[in-house]
Amino acid sequence: MAHKHKEKTQWKVSWEKFLATTAVAFTLATTGKAEEPRNPTGVVYVGYGVQTSDEDLRDFARNSEDNAYSVGAYFRIHENWLLGFDIGSEGSKPTVTSTGSDIYIDDVDSAISFNALIGTNLVKEKIFMLDTSLLLGARQEHVCVATPRFRGCGRVPGDDGWGFNYGILVTGVIRNVAVVGVRATGESIQGVVGFAF
Repeated sequence: MAHKHKEKTQWKVSWEKFLATTAVAFTLATTGKAEEPRNPTGVVYVGYGVQTSDEDLRDFARNSEDNAYSVGAYFRIHENWLLGFDIGSEGSKPTVTSTGSDIYIDDVDSAISFNALIGTNLVKEKIFMLDTSLLLGARQEHVCVATPRFRGCGRVPGDDGWGFNYGILVTGVIRNVAVVGVRATGESIQGVVGFAF
């Protein structure tokens, strides 16, 4: 009987050692994951803000927009380098009619911009990352309406004018998931929210 009691005691001690070892291993594993967070490979965002240009032009227009919008995404092509795209509704796009000697602005809508993002990572901590990107692209400047006598817009260059668009995007990635930031161009300033993946 004493022998059996001794075996039972030894088994109980071994089971307690197993539980303790498992708990230590689990703690080490979870601690290791916390110290080495997963770096997100991409970010998707949407922006909303205000127009900052052509206020006088929009004042008299029927369909003018004071708000600006954007959507975009960028990807980490290297540890510290970013590449992406951005589409914005920002700035003013007047509809222009020419009679040859005179130019008339019929209406003003928000312009569309198509942009590329080229950036880098500035800060990389355990629960926070800070990225910044240069925004370069093209934006609609005006739309021409042909008349029976004149096909172009007279003194306005081109038929459907496109101009250079530029700006900067700054985003913070919190806990590798939530994204907040600012998008600023020559046409608008927008707050940005999104998610990382």
